Amino acid sequence: KEKNIYYLCSIKITMKNTDKEFKEMCKKLPKEIIDIMKENNINSLAELLEFIEKNSAELENSENEEIDIFDTKQYNTNFFINETPIEYHLRVKLNNSPISIWREVKVPSNITLEFLACIINKLMGWTGYHMHQFVINGIFYKNTELLAADADFILPFSPEIQKRDSNHYAISEIFTERGKRIKYEYDFGDGWEHDIWLKGMRQYEANEEISLKVVKGQGMNTIEDCGGVWGLYNIINILSKKRKTADEKDLLKWYDIDLKIDIEYFNQELAQKYLDQLWNEALFS
Repeated sequence: KEKNIYYLCSIKITMKNTDKEFKEMCKKLPKEIIDIMKENNINSLAELLEFIEKNSAELENSENEEIDIFDTKQYNTNFFINETPIEYHLRVKLNNSPISIWREVKVPSNITLEFLACIINKLMGWTGYHMHQFVINGIFYKNTELLAADADFILPFSPEIQKRDSNHYAISEIFTERGKRIKYEYDFGDGWEHDIWLKGMRQYEANEEISLKVVKGQGMNTIEDCGGVWGLYNIINILSKKRKTADEKDLLKWYDIDLKIDIEYFNQELAQKYLDQLWNEALFS
């Protein structure tokens, strides 16, 4: 709930026609954020601004350093490279998963690799708290901050490893042909690995709106900090049981997993809302 309040306080207010824009914004918010608004009787822009003013100071003084759920705000994300885009149809698959977890999305080709990482995190259900990188033809692509941190730990006898800044490369420079496949790694402790490949590409039509579009997917969102693939295996095994022990129920409660969750279900509508928010954040950054 605290994260949802933080999100509400982080909404950028750039509205001119306030009533119309406020209603349009509310249509794109996820259900949990709308619930927070209802709880606090936020029905207008003025009431939202009052809520933000009241809650922002408290959240800034919070001791929880990991409250920020936005990948793009944790790092100085560069969203676009200045070039004319075409549409890319990408498929993202979680490797070695006990169930099939994958997503397909359409994106403009001029987004950066780092922006793509933010998109993948939203699609798969990652919070973005952990470090991440792309591995492409033996070269590691990391964000600016992680590269700087790596430099502090390089020793004279360290192996020669090629590293590049994921903020400086458009995905068009990486996905140069249909079928091109790259690897995305998230949370180096749990070791989540994903394959991403280009399924198709096309020119945008004249005056066509460019955006992020969720095409389809399968499988529940991933579970943060569960111990990687083997932890996920354990959770899926527990969910598949008709009768669960008290300890097993406590474990699911710890990870905030509904006992009746459909492990094969992908909430495409909610994923699209998250990408809409991410897209707006990129456009107005």
